[in-house]
Amino acid sequence: DESDIQLLTEQVTTMSAISFRKHQQQISKQFTLNEAQTRAFMVITNHINGGNHLKKGNEQDQLLMCVAGPGGTRKSQLIYAITEYFSITKRSHELRKLAPTPNAAAQIDGLTIQSFTSYRNLRKVSAAQRTTIENAGEISDI
Repeated sequence: DESDIQLLTEQVTTMSAISFRKHQQQISKQFTLNEAQTRAFMVITNHINGGNHLKKGNEQDQLLMCVAGPGGTRKSQLIYAITEYFSITKRSHELRKLAPTPNAAAQIDGLTIQSFTSYRNLRKVSAAQRTTIENAGEISDI
């Protein structure tokens, strides 16, 4: 009956939450995240686990997060931890890592912001237009 389904759903949700927390704690330790990094890591991983306190009903909105700071503040370490969590939870296809410069993008195995936005714009044009643009080398003009 309906109450049995509700109880089963609650049990599965509780088991999933325990598993997610275990992975979060392991990865935080593995990548030696500091307190601020751990907070950012938890915000992101809780969001993808459905723990977004801003959601309405069952909707799960996209989370956009900027990890900023001067060189040497271990931003990449946080990105590596996030990448590992997405991999372990079989969500790698949902993660986009962007950086402002080619060197920074290469460091995190990501894309530059410009190349990502150019690619997205290129996907919006028809196949014939795309071929013409690629042949003319005008991708940055889109």
